[in-house]
Amino acid sequence: MTDLTVTPAVPTTRPADRRIDIRTAIDQYRTCELATLSRNGVPIAWPAVFDWDPATDRIVLTTSISFPQKAFNIRRDPRVALLFSDPTGTGRTDLPQILVRGTAGCPEQIHPGTTGLERYWQRLAQRQPASRTYGANRFSRRLFDWYYLRLVITVTPVEVSTAPAADRRPMGGAAVATPADGGAWARLAQELPGFSGAVLGTAADGELPVLRRVRLTPAPGSGAFLVDDPGPALTAGPASVLLHRHDDLLWNQRQIGAVGQLVRSGAGTWMFRPDRMLPTMFPANAVEMARVVIRARRTANRYLQRRGLDRPAIDWAAHRACEQPGAQ
Repeated sequence: MTDLTVTPAVPTTRPADRRIDIRTAIDQYRTCELATLSRNGVPIAWPAVFDWDPATDRIVLTTSISFPQKAFNIRRDPRVALLFSDPTGTGRTDLPQILVRGTAGCPEQIHPGTTGLERYWQRLAQRQPASRTYGANRFSRRLFDWYYLRLVITVTPVEVSTAPAADRRPMGGAAVATPADGGAWARLAQELPGFSGAVLGTAADGELPVLRRVRLTPAPGSGAFLVDDPGPALTAGPASVLLHRHDDLLWNQRQIGAVGQLVRSGAGTWMFRPDRMLPTMFPANAVEMARVVIRARRTANRYLQRRGLDRPAIDWAAHRACEQPGAQ
């Protein structure tokens, strides 16, 4: 079987029964991009931490009840895509990009502890040490308890494909847009130089969503961006882009997203025209952080109230055990 730690020359697809071959490559990634389908059928991607469950051969992710949109989307339409494309923190520059398309489930059960998720929480604590501060003392536990109230997403792969390692050069764009220009195009153009690529999400009618890492180039006056080297099988229609980054310890994170239209220009090139920006989960300063925490607590409260649920008691001892060095 193919050793997927070696980048293939062209994208390849393997049946689901051979997906076990990619586990070594996937496990080296710190994050992936998870796309679920919005009510309008647009794949919306978020950066996510993951674990591959060896007992079921499925990919496990979680989301806080403060950020439940992924769960709502999956419960309405189980089709998802995962892209492993950002090697930051792996110490590798040759990892192939890996696209996993499949179906997901996200039950209503809220997990305030670690039972059944020990590997996931251990992986998070080891690879993102700063996350331990959320439950470090009585004050932080009260402020960030919503962070530990998790919904579990389980992805069953249907199709797996690989592509060469991503281009890590920064994109351009700031020189052609100013804040005075306003709108989603200007905002996105201003942000491009801070990222080495964008994740483009598309979905043909009735098909599983597709994620691919592309490079965007602003096209002044058009309200759109040229999509460089998009690969095969693009379809015009609703689309989204995600830009995100993190340091080697999954910290200093930044995320920018937009939804819009993927169109074919008169010159035959593909272009993405953003309609609106998506909210960010990672604040840039203390003021934004306060707003995120307030909004997160309110959303968690609303999630529980609408279901007539009491606030679950968090198993702090179990979480502390998973954070210990060498926890198994």
